[in-house]
Amino acid sequence: MITAKDIETVLGRPVQQSSLEDRKLRSPGTRYRHYSPKALVYLLSPEVSENALNTLMQRLAPCSTRVGYLGSRKPPDGDFAIQQVPVGNMAASLYMGLRHMDDLGVSALVVDGMSGEGIGLSVMDRLTKAASHILENDDHVQQIIEAL
Repeated sequence: MITAKDIETVLGRPVQQSSLEDRKLRSPGTRYRHYSPKALVYLLSPEVSENALNTLMQRLAPCSTRVGYLGSRKPPDGDFAIQQVPVGNMAASLYMGLRHMDDLGVSALVVDGMSGEGIGLSVMDRLTKAASHILENDDHVQQIIEAL
């Protein structure tokens, strides 16, 4: 193992080492606002039914300035900001979609999650960091609805 002292010997000058706090601040996904939209994000697991998705969006509408949806399912009819994204394009479209919803003034955003395998692992990592609420199943959705 090469130590800081070894490097200092070769360079002929002291080496500045970052503190643990400095390293925590540089961790990907923690420094920049673009990982979190302005809206409250309701992240739905793939197990949440389309009926629960529709009910959630309808119930969020009176409580929010504007409700948005980012995902691959067909959302309910209504005055919603909609960006349908095929599951296969979610990784490429994620940040563009989140920023677009911010531009539209969305204050509550429902986002379809995806399988946590392959590229889905990276997408879900970013979405989990942005999420205000992670809804694993229809029962979780019902709990949120009752709390509104």
